[in-house]
Amino acid sequence: MTIDNEIIEELARCHFADRMPEDFRIYLFDRYGEEPIEGELAEQFFYPAVHSDIEKYIRGKLDTTPRTELQKLQDRYDELSDITCSMAQDTANLSEEVTYLSDFVQWLGLEQKYQEFKEHAHLEKDENLPFSRYVL
Repeated sequence: MTIDNEIIEELARCHFADRMPEDFRIYLFDRYGEEPIEGELAEQFFYPAVHSDIEKYIRGKLDTTPRTELQKLQDRYDELSDITCSMAQDTANLSEEVTYLSDFVQWLGLEQKYQEFKEHAHLEKDENLPFSRYVL
């Protein structure tokens, strides 16, 4: 979720007697004008974060200096770096799990059954779960 003029106007009505301070309006667009890649600004997180910023602004504890283009690029780089590291860790974990499963199938002597399953199985939606699984 991102901020827009409609939200700004509503916040101004509720917290600033219909007149949003310009420095805070610029800050809100800078901070909440672009959705993070991983979608961390879901509505359930967006409004509490904005209200927290409003409270800090009213108390004079919020730095409303807009980020420079370089700072925005650095923030995007940091976000992408975190995503990449997370994906690399997930890949390593999945690779280890596949190795265990492969060795387990071999240990049980079920390589031929596994190969048959792999060749003939198809995806089928599970009625009780929100995802599909392979079945014969």
